Amino acid sequence: MSPFALLRLSCWAGIAGGVAALAWAALVPLSPALAGATSEPAARHVELAQYPGDSLAHLLVVKDPFRTSRLPAAVTYDPIQGGGASATPPSQRPPLVLDGILWGRLPEAVIEGWPGIEGSRVVRPGDRVAGLAVRRITRRDVVIADADTTWTLTVREPWR
Repeated sequence: MSPFALLRLSCWAGIAGGVAALAWAALVPLSPALAGATSEPAARHVELAQYPGDSLAHLLVVKDPFRTSRLPAAVTYDPIQGGGASATPPSQRPPLVLDGILWGRLPEAVIEGWPGIEGSRVVRPGDRVAGLAVRRITRRDVVIADADTTWTLTVREPWR
């Protein structure tokens, strides 16, 4: 059998399986506990109004075969709010600026912009300032880490 024929056969099998699943979802009655549930939100009725009564889309919205309870979700999906009021806002990057690197027996870096601290601070590898840890100081950059984020600071060059 040629690869094209095998692909065509698998596509037709997938379509037939999908139609069979929709037909089965339409024939399977709701359980008595769920059939009497009248706690559908008003938004669900608005969703149904946009689909004709005899369409497959209407059937999918009414039966909702992808939920085991066949009831709408308790939480409305909102991509703008990102999960509701309980979601924590993403951590903001502190405005850290690497002013310079002092190279010697123990390398040091001069960094300003620490959260809650005014002015510059001289730090060494292993120091913790304002909850941020100085991981590494090389000749070109400084690596600073938070609980879940790592920043690599390079010396600012105002002439570039």
